[in-house]
Amino acid sequence: MSRTEKLHQQLSDLEAEFTQLLLLELMKVVNGRHSEYFLRRESRAFQGKQYRSPETHHMEGIEYKIAQLRGKLGQPLAESPLQFVEQYIERARGLPKPWTGSKIALAKEFHRLITRDS
Repeated sequence: MSRTEKLHQQLSDLEAEFTQLLLLELMKVVNGRHSEYFLRRESRAFQGKQYRSPETHHMEGIEYKIAQLRGKLGQPLAESPLQFVEQYIERARGLPKPWTGSKIALAKEFHRLITRDS
């Protein structure tokens, strides 16, 4: 297996793992709980280390590795599961407060979208 093939396989594995973790985070929101991962992306107030659990740290690490590998392989981020995170955050920031019902509906929509594309 060539180096490029290994990088593609590594990227594929990371994206599969990230997708599963992303679905779990969306389910937290669907079930009316907060997702630390999304909170850290939505607001600067939650970006400190005190708001980063080992699970969130792991997920952010995978996100970083995906971005690095895609850059190395010349593949756009728009074709990765990271696109869903960016789209979700952008739409979540535009929701009227309080978020409860609208955020749950948004999380359900993205959960369906990701599972359909997987």
